[in-house]
Amino acid sequence: DILRRIDLDGKSRSTVADELGITPNLVKVRLHRARQALKRVLLISCCKSCHESGFMNCECGPEKMGDEPVFIKSTVTCGSNFRLKKGD
Repeated sequence: DILRRIDLDGKSRSTVADELGITPNLVKVRLHRARQALKRVLLISCCKSCHESGFMNCECGPEKMGDEPVFIKSTVTCGSNFRLKKGD
């Protein structure tokens, strides 16, 4: 609901805070968490780690892909190749 109101409807954080009866700071926290959750969902649907190269690579064939989604802490663009650190 926060994502829709702010990112899609273009409302300000203070307006949304007033509408929901919460503080603008809490709106900021909830918006951050909602964006992080959306990012994780998009990453899962987009890419997995390639067993062969150890890179996130949307073009790596399905026979080389891992079974588990890989969560990335930095901003990524689908189709990007980047090295994963152990434990990420």
